[in-house]
Amino acid sequence: MALPPKPPTANFHIDTQLLARVNEARFKLAVDREAEDSAESQYKGSKRFAVYGSLGPGCPNHSKISHLQGRWYHNSYVTGELLQQGWGADIGYPGLQWSLDGPSHPVQVLESPLLNDKEWCLLDRFEGAGYVRILAPIVTAEESIVANIYVVARASGA
Repeated sequence: MALPPKPPTANFHIDTQLLARVNEARFKLAVDREAEDSAESQYKGSKRFAVYGSLGPGCPNHSKISHLQGRWYHNSYVTGELLQQGWGADIGYPGLQWSLDGPSHPVQVLESPLLNDKEWCLLDRFEGAGYVRILAPIVTAEESIVANIYVVARASGA
């Protein structure tokens, strides 16, 4: 899949400190309500899900989200390192360790009004303890957005 060019950062300001607060709490299996509310107000990420592994269209576990009607952003990417970690790596889908300045990796993003707390709980349970759902900047062919994405819970040696 050809990746879209990275847009100039001036076109989309991401409050990386805010995302770091949200994600730090999530890695601790906690919630920073103030940060979550602020991020939702700015980015509307709760209705976006970036997939890069077995949940993607045409992949073995897509049935877990196929009932969620919405818009798909194809030809999108996230940055970070792909690691041979997590249960997905055992079936050919490495886990992501997100980083702002890492290499680009293709993702597809589902934007759906049906992504709600119940659906996120089901997805969190499906992914299991080896993964954490974070908010990350995603570059689509049309725009830059913030979406939920599952990353490895901890990198080996970290």
